[in-house]
Amino acid sequence: YRRVILDYHFSEFPVDVLSKADANQIVDSMLEAKATSLLMYTKDHWGNIYSRTTQGKKHKSIDYDLFGQVLEIGKEKGLVVYAYYTVCWDEYYAREYPEWCSRDKDGNIICNNNTNK
Repeated sequence: YRRVILDYHFSEFPVDVLSKADANQIVDSMLEAKATSLLMYTKDHWGNIYSRTTQGKKHKSIDYDLFGQVLEIGKEKGLVVYAYYTVCWDEYYAREYPEWCSRDKDGNIICNNNTNK
């Protein structure tokens, strides 16, 4: 048994990041590494969504359902694919709606690392 976590937290700032992401190559790489399952983001900490949806913010470099393609190809080739969907952290919505952020007793936004820097 071997599970790989494809752990990418790519903001929108690097312009070309993920622009060459290829579902076939992802699945083939996992199988070459002898993975039996893959845990892959459908939504990351930056608020980017990598699956088909009408809600939320798609990553600028991914205009298709990357997760859905990996899921489908993985199923065809015998790789179990699990969805990782970030619920707690969402940088995009924190910037868009700061009133939704957790705050300390003085009204300062509480950052992920528990500092106000």
